[in-house]
Amino acid sequence: MMDSYSNRTSSIFTTFTTVLFTFATLNHLTYYFHPTSPTATVRVSREHNLVFSEFKNYNAEQVKFDLDISVDLRTEYSWNVNQLYLFVVASYETAKNTRNEVVVFDKILREKKDYKFDLKQQKVKYLLRDEFKNTLAGKKVTLAVKYQVMPVFGVMQMKEIQKASSELVVPKEYSKK
Repeated sequence: MMDSYSNRTSSIFTTFTTVLFTFATLNHLTYYFHPTSPTATVRVSREHNLVFSEFKNYNAEQVKFDLDISVDLRTEYSWNVNQLYLFVVASYETAKNTRNEVVVFDKILREKKDYKFDLKQQKVKYLLRDEFKNTLAGKKVTLAVKYQVMPVFGVMQMKEIQKASSELVVPKEYSKK
């Protein structure tokens, strides 16, 4: 019975998957020996306005602004990196919530040539919006650059570029009602 086709197929399949998993794990482990030194800067280039929006029953304060973003993540590239998800987070505190984080810009980087870019006066993709009235006005908002490494095989890792943060002080008065 050892020579049946089902036993041979099972043996070949088991050997193949064991070898595949072993090499995929070794591939993942090589990432930890890969030194990285990403750099980025982000700053507000232009503030548009603070408005109270009642569109679609949002009833929310929102801030529009432009960003200058400069990023160099080329050292993150390795043979196990499938893509990087880069995003800019605006964080601030309110009386009701001690930690508020809103993604205002994001970009998926699929190829090594995309890992370095410089954007000037880039409009935010997603408005900085808070669900209550008089919560954003006059607040100090910190902008930080973060990214997530999505490997071919292994654990996704979230990282923040420590020296890539800036602050935005939201106007105290609405631009239009």
